Amino acid sequence: MMLEVPVQSTPVPLDVHRFAAEKDVMIVDPAGTIYRLPKGAP
Repeated sequence: MMLEVPVQSTPVPLDVHRFAAEKDVMIVDPAGTIYRLPKGAP
């Protein structure tokens, strides 16, 4: 599943990344950027 969000000017909060990952949701914007949980994030 994908969640389309506006282009982000600040980083997506880690708790949002974690929630999306738990629910198997990919966060993308209209430009095609995929927002992923940063590697090494706690």
